Amino acid sequence: DYLASCTQLRRLLLDDCYNLKTTFEVLKHLPHLQMLRANTNNKMLLTGSVDPINALTQIVDLQLQECRRLTGKIESAFTAAMSRSLVRLELSHTKFEGELSSLSKCESLQYLILCECSALTGELSAFKSLVDLLVLDVSGCCNISGSLDSLSDCQRLTSLNLLGCIKIEGTLDAFSYMAELELLVLDGCKGI
Repeated sequence: DYLASCTQLRRLLLDDCYNLKTTFEVLKHLPHLQMLRANTNNKMLLTGSVDPINALTQIVDLQLQECRRLTGKIESAFTAAMSRSLVRLELSHTKFEGELSSLSKCESLQYLILCECSALTGELSAFKSLVDLLVLDVSGCCNISGSLDSLSDCQRLTSLNLLGCIKIEGTLDAFSYMAELELLVLDGCKGI
């Protein structure tokens, strides 16, 4: 792969690179990468397994929007080594599978955007340890369940979007600890 020799690369932005044909295997050769952003609008031919992400032990900002041709389970991508530094994670409109609990080790996360990731499953309690979260968007994640009360430790939240999360339950009392909350979207949360 052409990027394999760029071992000092820190930031890689691939938005709208529709003719780019590559796999994520190249990530194994980019140990210093701190930011990776690919918004493909489902047109880029970025293919293969998401697993090589676990080689990015210095990654701070990982945004894979609409990378629907990438496959894999988030459990194998987000290892403890790479999770320590991760501050922003966006996997919007992807088809990754797995349990939300595998993200609980990403304790530095401030921005977690998983909208329309319908193959992800698990409980809201998986986010309990993410006390630095400012933005949590799991809109359209219809397989997420649990109680709003499990977010009570996420007191720094400024934006919470649970649009269409039909399995989430609880009462608005859960938000009494969130003094910084500026945006709250609960449309379609039938259990609230």
